[in-house]
Amino acid sequence: MTDQAVGGGHLPSEAAEASATTAPGPRAAAPRQDGAAARPTVPATAAAPSTGQFAGRRRELKALHADIARAGLDTLSGRKGARSRVLLIAGRPGSGRTALAEELLKELAGDHPDGVLRATLTGPDGEPADTGRTARELLAALGAGAPAGAPEDELAERLREELTGRRALLFLDDAPGADQVEPLLPDAPDCLVVVVAQGPLTGIPDVRPCALGGLDSAAGVAVLARYAGPTRITVDPRTADGVVEECGGQPAALVLAGAWLSARPMSSVADLCQALHAVPLPPDLPTGARPLFRAFRLAYDALPAARRPDIAADHPGAGRSGGRAHRLRAGRLLGGDGRHDTRRVRRARPAAAGRSRGRRGPRRPCPRRRAVSPVPPARLPPPPGT
Repeated sequence: MTDQAVGGGHLPSEAAEASATTAPGPRAAAPRQDGAAARPTVPATAAAPSTGQFAGRRRELKALHADIARAGLDTLSGRKGARSRVLLIAGRPGSGRTALAEELLKELAGDHPDGVLRATLTGPDGEPADTGRTARELLAALGAGAPAGAPEDELAERLREELTGRRALLFLDDAPGADQVEPLLPDAPDCLVVVVAQGPLTGIPDVRPCALGGLDSAAGVAVLARYAGPTRITVDPRTADGVVEECGGQPAALVLAGAWLSARPMSSVADLCQALHAVPLPPDLPTGARPLFRAFRLAYDALPAARRPDIAADHPGAGRSGGRAHRLRAGRLLGGDGRHDTRRVRRARPAAAGRSRGRRGPRRPCPRRRAVSPVPPARLPPPPGT
């Protein structure tokens, strides 16, 4: 399957390098069962970002597949649907929502031979991406031009025309709301649209959100072990379960916590659990944001002073867009690209098999219980995900 990424996000360097060496060339579309003429697939100018190993979420994947197969409102009324089915994955930043979407796209690839189109609907500044620009870039990915200066409505209409008759996947990541999604929906029942957002798409009919919570304990421990190495997790499985609970099962928090432990080969899982619990919380922080805040603060304080700019100095304090932009800056500080996805925490890499990552140093006995100095409170924004 070929695919194209456009919009406000950018591929990480690892994906760009992979696309230069492994991306397949354009191929002919599979013959259509309805006898329509085959059309070119999406150009293979960019490979799908690699999600690495995927943990858990089997129940959610099963529910998403069932949502594809269920009868829609048009079918129940005796008419064939005029528009593409929309699947919504809803969750907080850091919940692994984009990673789940990528896993779903891989599983659906064989049924959509015309490829995958990707667009990020939130710009690097945290503001909603311009719909006209997104439509123009999607048209370019399809090999279709658009007149210079064409209005947004005309560009969206041309995009719908180009997708008519195709069997393609359209992935709209980090959607601020229905206003950014609705103009891009194809009038093509053979296409499928996968949307990632934080909340519902009010105003778009027949959309059932797949709401993400935390990972189950087994999957959370697997993520933690992948980054911290299996040895310390295996010798203290009960405390590892406690770390997963302390992180709320959120993949981004578990990645950050595992990376913190990976960088400290002499620390135990109990040290990590104690350190997370010792992070002070702002009094007005919502309950659901606390696990990721703790892990983010722990990782931030572990950075060398030279890499620790004052990200709280220009905190806007209020406003959805400003807060989002600030979380993007915080994400870049940790080595990500601000896309709210655990794959973007690029400094946190899986540990090598059979050993824990971290700098080598003189071996010394590991204390049973290490005192953790309390971290002074600071005004930090809600952290990015993954």
